[in-house]
Amino acid sequence: MIKTLFSIDAFITDIKDWKTKKAKLKKVIDSLKYYRRPLTNFDTTRFGKSNKELTKNLLNIFSQEFNIFGNECGFSKLDITDSWVVKYKQNDHQIVHHHGGVMYSGIIYVDLFKDQESTTFVAPWPSETTGQTKLTKIECKEGTLIIFPGHLMHFVKPNLIKKHRIVISFDINCTPK
Repeated sequence: MIKTLFSIDAFITDIKDWKTKKAKLKKVIDSLKYYRRPLTNFDTTRFGKSNKELTKNLLNIFSQEFNIFGNECGFSKLDITDSWVVKYKQNDHQIVHHHGGVMYSGIIYVDLFKDQESTTFVAPWPSETTGQTKLTKIECKEGTLIIFPGHLMHFVKPNLIKKHRIVISFDINCTPK
């Protein structure tokens, strides 16, 4: 009999009232300054001074979703330690990485078009039968929110179309009840 010894949980939800929340969010993210650092293949607000305002707005706009996550996981407090916008132009991508010292990381898919892929996650152990790296991708659309362990490796394949793929990423530490 096969039994699962370990699994990796992720919180995945479609954001309620997405069109209204997206309009509020766009006002915030359109005013931010984007940077393209050496050796990266995307534009981001991560290294700017305006991310505290973004974090405050995330907590206000998506309070319902964050409350559901906290309740389902048994947390009394959520602390978004950092948040940023990533804009992938045509052919932009993100290499394999993790967010290290935080409990959880999250992604909100702001602009995700039909021919664009969502984030690919890398299992922390290889396939038992083939030894190959195990990859999984969650089918997402605009308005999908994913919260996953911060140590989980993940990456973004190249954006193959001219439309920008835009996500908001954030890191969260949580206090158990």
